[in-house]
Amino acid sequence: MKLERIMAFVVGGAILAYLFSKIEFVKIKEAALSLNPVYMLAFFLVLAVTVALKGAKWRMSLGIFRIRTTLISAIEMWLIGFSIGSATPGRVGDFVKIAYLDEKKTKSIGAILLDRVTDVFTVLFFAILGLLVFGEAFGATKAIVALAVAALLIGAIIARKYYRQISGILLRHLVPEKYRAYLKSGASDFMGSVKDALKHKGRIISVFMLSAFIWMFSIIQAMIIAKALEINVSYFSLLFIMSIVAIVELIPVTVAGLGTREATIVFLMSFLGIGSEKAIVFSLLNFFFGSLVLVAVGYVFWMRNPIRIAHKDI
Repeated sequence: MKLERIMAFVVGGAILAYLFSKIEFVKIKEAALSLNPVYMLAFFLVLAVTVALKGAKWRMSLGIFRIRTTLISAIEMWLIGFSIGSATPGRVGDFVKIAYLDEKKTKSIGAILLDRVTDVFTVLFFAILGLLVFGEAFGATKAIVALAVAALLIGAIIARKYYRQISGILLRHLVPEKYRAYLKSGASDFMGSVKDALKHKGRIISVFMLSAFIWMFSIIQAMIIAKALEINVSYFSLLFIMSIVAIVELIPVTVAGLGTREATIVFLMSFLGIGSEKAIVFSLLNFFFGSLVLVAVGYVFWMRNPIRIAHKDI
C-alpha cells in the first residue's frame, strides 16, 4: 500500500476517532436499529432510481464520444467504478471503467472526464447557490458571500485564458499514471475526440442538466435518513450542506471522505441547531446505506466480470 494511501487512512481515522469521542458508539447502533422499515424501503427505492440515472448519464457521456453500450452495461460499469473509486482518495479509481471498454483509451478518458466535470460543476453550482441563499444562516456574512462569488468569476476568467495549462495540471492530478501514458501516446486522438465531442453542445448541456437533476433527486435519500432520525432540516438546506460535503470529499486527504465528511456535516449542521451527535449519526448512516451498499454491489459485479488492474492504475 502506498504511503499516501496509508496517510489518508490515518488522517481520516484520527478525525473520526476525535468525533467518536464526543458521542457514545452504542447510540449509533441504537439509531440504526430504530430506523423505520418504511423509511428504509423508500430510501433504497430512491437509491435504485439514482443508480439507474447515473448509469444513463454515463451512457450518454460515452455516446457523445461515439462509444456505444447498453443501459445495463453502463449501470454495471458505473457501479464497479464507484466501488473501486470509493477506496481511493479523490475517487481516481473511477478510471477503472476504462478497462471495460473496447474503444480507444483516449476516447474513454474523455468520457470519464466529461462525467466527472459535470458532477463537480453541479455540486459547485449548488454550493455557491446555497451560500448565496443560506449564507447568513450558516455564519457566512454578505462580504464573504460576495468574496466567494468574485473569486469564482475571477477563477472562470483565468480558466478561460489559461485553459491549456490548467487542463494539463488537471490531467496530471485526475488521470492515473498509467492512463496518462495513453494520453501522451495518443494526444492527437484525444484532442480530436474532444473537438468532435464539443460539436455536440446540445448533448453536453443535456449531460449537465441530467447531472443537476440526479444530484437534486439523490438528496431525497439524505432527507429520508434525516426524517428517520427526527432531524429537522429543510430540503434546500440539506442540498446546500451535501453539496459542500461532496466538494470536501473530492479533496484527496482521506479515503472515501473518511472523517472529513463527518466533520463538515457536524460543522454545517451546528448552525441549524442540530447537535453533533445527531449530525454524526446522520453522516454515518447516510454513508453506510448510500455508499457502502453500492460498493458491495459494485464488488459483486467486479467478481462476476473481473479485470486485473494494477494498484498504480487507480
